Amino acid sequence: MKKKSFKTEIQGIKVVLEDLEGAGGEGEVYRARNTATGELVAVKLFSDKFKTPDTLHRIRFLASLNLQKASPVLCGPIDTIYNGVMGHVAPWANGILLDDFLKDPQFTLMEALQMCVAIAHGIGILHAKEIAHGDIQAMNVKVHKQGDVARIGLIDFDNYRCRSVPLPAMVGQSMYMAPELREKPGAVPDLFTDRFELAVVFHEILLLRHPAAGYDGTEDQFMKAMCSGVWMQDRARNRKDGSALGGYPVIVLNPEMESLFRLGFSRDATSRPSPRDWTNALINALNAIGVCPVCGVQFIVDSSKLNCPLPLCHKQFPELRAFLPNGREIPLSSGSVPIGRADLNNAPKVSTRHVVFHKIGPDTWMTAVGTNPTFRWAGGNWIQLPNDRKLLVQKGDKLRLADIEIRVA
Repeated sequence: MKKKSFKTEIQGIKVVLEDLEGAGGEGEVYRARNTATGELVAVKLFSDKFKTPDTLHRIRFLASLNLQKASPVLCGPIDTIYNGVMGHVAPWANGILLDDFLKDPQFTLMEALQMCVAIAHGIGILHAKEIAHGDIQAMNVKVHKQGDVARIGLIDFDNYRCRSVPLPAMVGQSMYMAPELREKPGAVPDLFTDRFELAVVFHEILLLRHPAAGYDGTEDQFMKAMCSGVWMQDRARNRKDGSALGGYPVIVLNPEMESLFRLGFSRDATSRPSPRDWTNALINALNAIGVCPVCGVQFIVDSSKLNCPLPLCHKQFPELRAFLPNGREIPLSSGSVPIGRADLNNAPKVSTRHVVFHKIGPDTWMTAVGTNPTFRWAGGNWIQLPNDRKLLVQKGDKLRLADIEIRVA
């Protein structure tokens, strides 16, 4: 049986349909092949109900932007089909749907943060162009795992909103929709409903559960949770750690991420974090990933974490101590432990505050702040340490504060 083929409007690309990938309210999506290059592409063919002048205007405008040139994450249309059928051609996004990827989550928290950074980056580029995606959800994100790297593709831009074109005909997927789309007749997606949907998707990726989990026994309960304007799993209002609902306990996050989730589900649309807000916080979190030395679980380190955040482990993190020449031992177990002249028998070359130790999660850090130098013994020599730079301290380290030696154990 001969396969169907179509030629695009602008570039004259001939595409041959292969397999049906999916069907929805607006039409069908096919895996197809560019006959000239052999490259895989995605072809969307609209159903009769959506073959309208508005749809044609919308897809022509979006194809003219060629969004993938702005970011490889954005797999939007690159050309249109209008010859007896109406549709568009988009770059093929490799991998599987995020919805399927989350059903068997074989990835670390660090990899989850990296996926969220890629999504936030892509949506941020769209929003900088004053374009709302309009349907951010796990069925519209593809994940292609290559070793330890998960490459992201954002797909299905048919519900986008932009002032240059007619409004979209749909409002998105119920599991992700913002309160204003649920409650206001005739409401359509915008940049702020995108922000709400981002928070839902990031919650699913980072904590491995929907934000309404545990509050969704009935449709009315689900609607109430999604329209409440609060983060239902916020530790500040709910003493449950969330782990009984599946996935990670909320405490694996840090205060900055928790704050963004509180704002992300707000009814005040303008207070919801932007993609840039999320990107900045996610990158901060990536730079603060810690690993429990007992069970190996990853989490975002902050000074409040004295134990493994996983309830099944919850082991206290090791505590280091500073041993001084006068026989005194100082526990390095709080957020700020200064050691100076008064601790070292008023040694004249030691500053009043010479070093400050910081216990942050499972790690202990040190910042030299003295007037005279601070040294660490390494490779058979005393190495001078820079002032005002946080450095990791480990069991067995020997330090010299001016001319006084201490050890860490």
